[in-house]
Amino acid sequence: MAETNPNSVVFPEYLVAFGDAYWVAKYFNDSVVETADFVYGHPYISRIFLRRDIFADLQFDDLRLTQGFAFEDWHLNCELRARGFNFLVAPKTVFFYRQRKGSLLKEANAVSARQIPNASLFDPIKLTRLVTAEKLHKLGDSGPLNSKESARRGNSKEQLLADITCMEMVYAAIQIDPGINLWKIINSGSWSNIFPDQHWGHDYVTACSVVGEGAFTDIVLLPWLNAGGGERFVLDVLHSLAAETEDFR
Repeated sequence: MAETNPNSVVFPEYLVAFGDAYWVAKYFNDSVVETADFVYGHPYISRIFLRRDIFADLQFDDLRLTQGFAFEDWHLNCELRARGFNFLVAPKTVFFYRQRKGSLLKEANAVSARQIPNASLFDPIKLTRLVTAEKLHKLGDSGPLNSKESARRGNSKEQLLADITCMEMVYAAIQIDPGINLWKIINSGSWSNIFPDQHWGHDYVTACSVVGEGAFTDIVLLPWLNAGGGERFVLDVLHSLAAETEDFR
């Protein structure tokens, strides 16, 4: 798949978490996952497969365990998305992910802000162009195999258990590590990287389209706008400044 699609990042189709916690996750390619989803959350994982030369000028950021930013894999995948890479999923592949009580991921979730540092993807111009190109590419493509609705109807765990090839790999993994408990997999939870149809990642894209290519001279954050309220007075002041100030925006 990687050889056929050189400008792509390839991920496993399934993740089986085992150890301290059990769950099964299924990942879908970017015919289902939108660019806006990368703003809202992390739709993929850190185990990636792509051309070696990509890392000549792109590496994981060193995000130490602090109260600040975290999730260098989410950040790296945002950078890859900003560069126009396609995100593909290799069918019938399973990644086994051991869960530990004191894992780095759990500590990062507990300590950090649970957000990533600024990424190239978040640039208003770049993000707007990517989303526009994405919409044009998907225009008229409403087939059931590429729709979120079709993907959302499936259950990740049940689909894994029903796949003979994947279950052969589960049994092979148990032979390697008896700590993988089939009964707990069968009774585990299920997750997929299909995000809501509308979330604040889409709202950020809308905000970016409003910002456009220019720069603003003044930015005012208001919790709401009431007719005749104090916030309207702030807007009246801004409109007055705009009438008297050259290049006011």
